[in-house]
Amino acid sequence: MQLTSGGDMKAGYTMVDKGTTPDNSITVGVRYLYRTNGNVFAGGVLIVNGLKNGKSSLPTQYFVIPAAGSDMNQWNSAMADIRQACGNDKSGYEAIMFAFMHAIP
Repeated sequence: MQLTSGGDMKAGYTMVDKGTTPDNSITVGVRYLYRTNGNVFAGGVLIVNGLKNGKSSLPTQYFVIPAAGSDMNQWNSAMADIRQACGNDKSGYEAIMFAFMHAIP
């Protein structure tokens, strides 16, 4: 919600922009979220433009990717959000994976 509203970053966290990866008509921006106390990785945010569900284009989509070791409910929720947005369009999944793989340090 902070990203969409242009608000300030939540206290105790910083966000690092890892770049935007174009893939055909879909672009995916990747940002990493860190806890400022100890600079601990807290998760990733994927900002997806050009995603289609069926024949209709969707507005900008934001997906939160949990950090390793996060509760399985968080992982299931992230996958459910991506599945709901992409539907049967495999190009959406491919663009998201391509961008995330290229942003891994």
